[in-house]
Amino acid sequence: MDINCRHCGEPLEHDALHDQYDINGEKLTYSEAGRRFKRFGCGLEDQTICDNPMVDLFASIGSATIQDLSDEPEEWINYGNTAY
Repeated sequence: MDINCRHCGEPLEHDALHDQYDINGEKLTYSEAGRRFKRFGCGLEDQTICDNPMVDLFASIGSATIQDLSDEPEEWINYGNTAY
């Protein structure tokens, strides 16, 4: 199941939040990875806001909306995903 970057709409496998590391190589908790994805999108590992070209505008808008409404990454799955 995918979640989408709020900045570019790029999909990320939801389970990837369990295997994220910070810029120092330390493993992030699932909760911290979710918080960083919510803020930085695709740039969560570098802690820089995603500046990738737009992949899917509707996925981006949908993801930003649901991420603003919920802090729970499980609730972000498929929101804004125009493929379904």
